[in-house]
Amino acid sequence: MAIDASQTGGAIAPVAVRQWAPRDEVAPRLGEPGQEVLSASSNGSEGCIGGWDLVYPPGEVGAHFAFGVDVRWEGVRDGFESTAVEAIWQDAAGRVVDWAPLWEWAPAADGDWVRMHGMLPNVSGAAWLVVRLSLRWSPTGRVCWRAARLDPVARPEPRRLRLGAAHVQFTAEEQTLERHAARFLKVCEEAGRAGVDLLCLPEVILSWGLPHARGAALYDQAVEIPGPWMEPFCACARRHGMAIGFSVQERAAELVHNAGVLIDADGRLAARYRKVHLAHQEVWQGVTPGREFPVVEIGPARARVAMNICMDSSEAESARLPARLGAEVLLLPIMGDHRSDGRARAAPRFDPERWQLIQRMRAMDNYLYLVAARNHGEGSGVFGPDGSVPALGDGSAAVVHADVDLAGREQSWSGAPFRDVGWAVRRECLYGALSGGTLPRL
Repeated sequence: MAIDASQTGGAIAPVAVRQWAPRDEVAPRLGEPGQEVLSASSNGSEGCIGGWDLVYPPGEVGAHFAFGVDVRWEGVRDGFESTAVEAIWQDAAGRVVDWAPLWEWAPAADGDWVRMHGMLPNVSGAAWLVVRLSLRWSPTGRVCWRAARLDPVARPEPRRLRLGAAHVQFTAEEQTLERHAARFLKVCEEAGRAGVDLLCLPEVILSWGLPHARGAALYDQAVEIPGPWMEPFCACARRHGMAIGFSVQERAAELVHNAGVLIDADGRLAARYRKVHLAHQEVWQGVTPGREFPVVEIGPARARVAMNICMDSSEAESARLPARLGAEVLLLPIMGDHRSDGRARAAPRFDPERWQLIQRMRAMDNYLYLVAARNHGEGSGVFGPDGSVPALGDGSAAVVHADVDLAGREQSWSGAPFRDVGWAVRRECLYGALSGGTLPRL
């Protein structure tokens, strides 16, 4: 069959192509297996599920493979979510020993198809690798697959990164924008000497602690992005080969934003993020919220980095959206979290246990590293996608840091990485209420 015959450049041919369905009542109608394009059409049942199994030799333990297949659908109820591609590692008796969904996609060579792809390591010594192609849960339509290809590849290289969080200890002397900048540049230098690759500083570092400002006074304290005030930070980044992220009050025409600034290791402005979820005081002060969650790639590790600022942390979507866009590291400049600062009215008091719970779960829920920098220092640190806390400050040290490997694949009991499972089982077609679907429309 054509799917076996186009073996060039070391691609591995399947030893068998089989039909699959859990039972006859929900089995789709399948095309002929010898065709260049495999297909599955709904049988009219809402529970229709089934398709094709491509059976491959698994290679040795520790072998890595890259798999890709083009997918096209027409008339199915939930579009892309009515399809699935899964890797099932089996023992000699056909029992499942490992499983991993393939959820990453890219446009195929022509606009009518999507290329599903993923990395498949044989970590269990399985006897067979079965790649399952499925139509699922649609009473209508058809799904097609073509150009399935399995290639042996080298084990991925580590993508090591030293993540750091920093704050400054303020003195009783008069606070000014210039003095704040000088203090934070000093801790940036300390982080650079410690070999930090990506440093997070706290929220509104130039104006925090200045006399409370509203209206025109707040506007006067704000700075333009980019602007000459950035150059010392850019120079520090270049000097140490270290990316730096923080937030400032930004002046843009008549507007003021609480804006995140990410300077890359070459000393260039890599991204600007404008805080989306404002504290009520900011609303009263005339701050304007942003509307985007940019994700940028930085450094030799090709780390995909995004940012939240303070109150953003209270809304789960603030981290979920950049994570869905591929973020692996989320920087969080933050004064404090109202959920962790106690519940005594008008008397906030930092609760370290609640603080850690919030940050650990935000990192776990979104399968990324979260780097939080509190203005007060205590609690600043690095929180891992596996629920760990690789670095945590008690406020005594200006900089805390941790070494991580972005190529690591923390696996669940099923053998699949947590990240892959989490993204693959989502059903975004049902989440309209999270994007305003329940709000009144006039």
